[in-house]
Amino acid sequence: MTNNEEKYTPEKELTRDGDLRLRVMYKSKKALYFGLAAGAVFCLTMLWPLVLMGVFILSLTGFVQYSIKDYIVVDIYDTNVIIYDLTNELARKVAYDDIVEWTCKHGTSSADTIMFKLKDGEYIYKDTFLFGKAYREFNKIMPKKESQAVRDVENSTKKLQFRNPFKRKDK
Repeated sequence: MTNNEEKYTPEKELTRDGDLRLRVMYKSKKALYFGLAAGAVFCLTMLWPLVLMGVFILSLTGFVQYSIKDYIVVDIYDTNVIIYDLTNELARKVAYDDIVEWTCKHGTSSADTIMFKLKDGEYIYKDTFLFGKAYREFNKIMPKKESQAVRDVENSTKKLQFRNPFKRKDK
């Protein structure tokens, strides 16, 4: 077992502090419902190009629904966040005080990612297609720890030094 795996405990043994604000899952149910509705509407038009498009959308939606497993990524509570592994059997509770920085990154060729940087320098990455919901909730809870806000504070404290381009260089 690696050092990172040792920090995860069985999910049933974790104590929940505070109220559950948001549960972030891996797949978006709204996108699947939209795909079903769009595919059905295209099929009902009886125009063969749209029917083909509808069949394609319905088959893609069915493939995603039945072949890609949905699981809990994180539970956001008032005082902490619970981060789950891929099986949802192990989980890890992280207090907001232990988080130095967080962000939600948009993936170009894969799922979007929620990233946490902890006080001990450890990074935790969790993939999800619902990063927008997580971003909004974390931004309400800890807006000053979001990566862009942290960078803005660092940049404002740096002293700007300008070099005079017209000054003669000594030989």
